[in-house]
Amino acid sequence: MSFTRIHSLTPALRWALLGFSLSTLGNSVYEGSVLPSILVTSLPVWVVAFRKTFMTVVDFMAPLAAWVVEKVGGFRALAGAETLEGFLSLIPLLLWYFAPSSPSSPNSPDSPYWKWSLLALSCALGITGHVIDIASEVFEVEAAQGSETLLIQYSGIIAVLSSVLGSLLGSPLGASIASWSIPTVLGISVLSSWAAASTRLAMQRVIAPVTREMRSCSSSEPTPDESSDPPLDSAPARSTSHVPHRARLLLGSFLLAFIPACSLPYILLGIGAARGSEIIAVLTLCVGAGDVLGSVLYARSATSTRATCDSDRRVQRSLSMRTLASTGVVCSGAGFLCMILALFSAPYVLESLLCAGFLLVSLGLVLITHPVIVTRQLLFSGSTLARFSGFARFAFALGAASGSWLGWILSSSWGSVPFLAIIALSAFLLVLPALPHRS
Repeated sequence: MSFTRIHSLTPALRWALLGFSLSTLGNSVYEGSVLPSILVTSLPVWVVAFRKTFMTVVDFMAPLAAWVVEKVGGFRALAGAETLEGFLSLIPLLLWYFAPSSPSSPNSPDSPYWKWSLLALSCALGITGHVIDIASEVFEVEAAQGSETLLIQYSGIIAVLSSVLGSLLGSPLGASIASWSIPTVLGISVLSSWAAASTRLAMQRVIAPVTREMRSCSSSEPTPDESSDPPLDSAPARSTSHVPHRARLLLGSFLLAFIPACSLPYILLGIGAARGSEIIAVLTLCVGAGDVLGSVLYARSATSTRATCDSDRRVQRSLSMRTLASTGVVCSGAGFLCMILALFSAPYVLESLLCAGFLLVSLGLVLITHPVIVTRQLLFSGSTLARFSGFARFAFALGAASGSWLGWILSSSWGSVPFLAIIALSAFLLVLPALPHRS
């Protein structure tokens, strides 16, 4: 990713990029602080299970978050949710300030309200997070001002930023800060949320004049085909002729959660039981490396061609999503095949095959994930995109839940799990036709 590519974005998308960076960094810092905060505040261990269960329930409520975005609008929902997150993070910060300090642990005052407010905040941020995610998809399409090229280019940049700011920087930073100052984590959450919301206001001021200009142009030169359609929905890629692809894209969202949920945790546990827990840390590192590498490869592939206003070039760039996703399916399949070969390999080859397998699977899933998300932004916009994004997240939650339980059922014979993953991966052959491709 280069500054030249960022500079080629519209001012609205540059503001969106800044808002995304601030929001991602703040959320990842807070997420990284959750487990250390539980230890520091001496909350019971069942809080971890409760939080995970609550987040799963919230995932199934994604259509409700989509309904909110549809009724309120992408801009208002996004700016409002981020502002609300700042106020929610401010509540436990004020409780810490006014609570009596503990002589043994200044980082955790003697107040049950303070401790449990951290759990309440964690659950509340899970709810607002869904609204922000869905509203961001809608708002980014508006910020691209009808340009598919810019939308794809933007998706490549945020793919890299999400990996760097989330996995490599935010989460470790949050865990480190929480060990000595939980209020600092809350302060970062407050400031990042409000700063992100302020970028949305600036972004809206940039979009508004362009939208008025587009509307005036369309009203001065009406045509029978264009007069009844909103300006941002007039691109051919967002026509209703793509409605039959909805089922395929929903299946893709389901599989993106089902495949890793039914396989990776249980393969890690099985290998750890057989080879020792030390290997789990190495394989987890390979998963992280695959995430970052996949994001970089996607970004370079999605933005490899010079941005242009030429319609042929725009179509060519937007229609490469199927190629990227197909590459991801091949990489993930090769990764699971490496895991299967490791079951029958000599000990000195086993670890190398496992590392290659986990890296390839992680890389491949990233190359599939971004094209699936961007495709729905290319096909839909406005309230239609908000509604469909909510159902896509519901399908994702259903895949995660069913995959976890099915993987648990097969965990006693964990060597069969990679075979199940390959079978599920083959179902992406039904999803690929829904993704744009080169002619």
